[in-house]
Amino acid sequence: MATNTLNNDNIGFFSQAWDAIAPKNPVHGRRQFHIIPESLEHTIGALVYRSEVHGGRHGLCYEVCKEFKDASGRPVSFERLVRETGEKIAKTSDRPDLPYLFKVLDIRKENAWCMPGGKIAFYEGLVKAFQNETRDFGVGTFTLEEKIAAVLGHEIVHAAARHSTTAFEFGLIVSAIVTALYEAIALVFSDDEGELSKNLPWPIEFVLDKLHYLAITLITSPGDRAAEFESDKFGMVYLHRAGYRPEAAIWLQEFFASQEISTENKVLDWALSFFETHPDSKERADANRETLKLIQNGTLR
Repeated sequence: MATNTLNNDNIGFFSQAWDAIAPKNPVHGRRQFHIIPESLEHTIGALVYRSEVHGGRHGLCYEVCKEFKDASGRPVSFERLVRETGEKIAKTSDRPDLPYLFKVLDIRKENAWCMPGGKIAFYEGLVKAFQNETRDFGVGTFTLEEKIAAVLGHEIVHAAARHSTTAFEFGLIVSAIVTALYEAIALVFSDDEGELSKNLPWPIEFVLDKLHYLAITLITSPGDRAAEFESDKFGMVYLHRAGYRPEAAIWLQEFFASQEISTENKVLDWALSFFETHPDSKERADANRETLKLIQNGTLR
């Protein structure tokens, strides 16, 4: 009897340890190793978000409070529409308790992004593009709120599934491996004084110079694209849960596809796309059509 109790205690301990080291992802249910705890995930997201907004790649940005009239004639601000739409969808997500933040920034680009912990920025340029776009792309017509919801559903999945955090963790691992490899090569090719020789064979010198960038690009890009497809898929589920038409996600990708430039050479397009973090929008639209079938027949909820 005591032996059975001991065995059960051991099983319980190892089970709890395994859950702590490699918990199940709340979105897709597969186990993933964690290096960064949730508390640190929130801190990183807040710091990176602040850095991007206040002096990031676009310089100092400001929140947009411009108003427009909705279909009923009610004045609504961009910020309020994005925030209320985002909060509505976030409640249906697999991590509704994250400290979500939804802001519209005065940037003309047509983009939106999500930092760890649910810090989401929506560019004013994308809101205005949605306002001005009248084509239905064979999918149907959608309100500005529905178009915004399609973007936010996608971005909220990034937060719920820890995509940005996982990429950050993977980057740490790759950096550690590259650094260790560099040190090992330095030992082999060091001179009498222990310094790295200045007469390294040019292939090794080139690899050392480009290794980190190439490793990050070649290894993480396929993972980034997989995360985009995953966010599209479960973003449509979140839209459906929140009461929006998931077809809006198909419209969204058709909209982006209409703005993409092709070389008209399939081989060259494929080669260029290999280094892209986002898949081809047409491909994503087709994948979203398949996801819609799963939602409609109740397979995906």
